[in-house]
Amino acid sequence: MKNIVVLLIIVLFSISCSSPGTEKAPNLSMNPSDLLEFQAVLISQTATENLKLTNIGEGDLEVYSIALLNQSKVDFKISSLQTSYGVNTTVESATYPVVLKKDEYINLKVVFEPTEEGLKETQIEFKTNVKGKETYNYAITSVGLFPEIDVQAGAEKNINTLTVKACPDGWPVVRASSKIDICNLGNAPLKITELNLQDNSGSFEIEEINLPVKIVNSGVEKRCVQGLSICHKTNPGETNRLTIVNNTSYDEYIVNLVSE
Repeated sequence: MKNIVVLLIIVLFSISCSSPGTEKAPNLSMNPSDLLEFQAVLISQTATENLKLTNIGEGDLEVYSIALLNQSKVDFKISSLQTSYGVNTTVESATYPVVLKKDEYINLKVVFEPTEEGLKETQIEFKTNVKGKETYNYAITSVGLFPEIDVQAGAEKNINTLTVKACPDGWPVVRASSKIDICNLGNAPLKITELNLQDNSGSFEIEEINLPVKIVNSGVEKRCVQGLSICHKTNPGETNRLTIVNNTSYDEYIVNLVSE
């Protein structure tokens, strides 16, 4: 009887050890945890951030592939793949699967080099043996690059009305005393494509400049087309409207003109 009891205990212990519920499973953790966000990186500049994938499970984590989605978005790339146990290669040249034991990690160097304005985003796709995360997509984004137009008259910013003085003798060789500055306060190039007067009969005139004009700005301080002269050849109190066509989200900036 004693031998039967011992045998029963051994069988139960064997069944318990082979239970699927006790199998060691891998799990992954990302750092940064939710999102890799690049701060304001200017056009044609480059920034690099680290993205770490760590095995926080008990079993071996196998990474079968790593790929940037939306390959047409050339603003992002993965420059290198490094592991905590000394592998230093690229995503394209790595030997897959990359196997990570508990607490081992992969570190990716993600490079961002914006080529045009706007918000940039993509995802890195990981193929793994983690249950529920066999295909794991991780988001990458950037602070948007946008131009911002500001029209100024002297110390007055963001004007929508300008009092215009009469054209001086010798105009346009002699410049008028009524002037505006067209400024870029954003962090992407501002493009001025047209300067249009609503009434172009000649009662109001604006200094001719070569268009289009591109006002490049680093976002650190304003950059302007300065001292653009405007004058009138009409009676006091007459009105007109100057439309500044540009590449901001508003497309047009309107300045109402009133003759002095």
